[in-house]
Amino acid sequence: MFAALVGAAFLLIGILGFVPGVTTNYDGLGFVGPDSQALLLGLFSVSVVHNIIHLSFGVAGLLAAARASASVAFLIVGGVLYGVVFVYGLIVERGS
Repeated sequence: MFAALVGAAFLLIGILGFVPGVTTNYDGLGFVGPDSQALLLGLFSVSVVHNIIHLSFGVAGLLAAARASASVAFLIVGGVLYGVVFVYGLIVERGS
């Protein structure tokens, strides 16, 4: 059940990243990388690839929710991957 909630949240975030108004500076939405000027809810930098990753992760969560073992695997692997991305963001300088 928790995988479905996480999946739905990521799916919603991915969709909202493509909605002008919810995403400020929408005309500055870049394809990938730190050059994108678009901000989800005026706070979080997003790009087309970033939104597609959230959409994909959301769909994977909804599909994994069908079986308990897939749900657990989705949550563990997803948590590890997002943890690695978090640490990467702390270590790597913004302009590099």
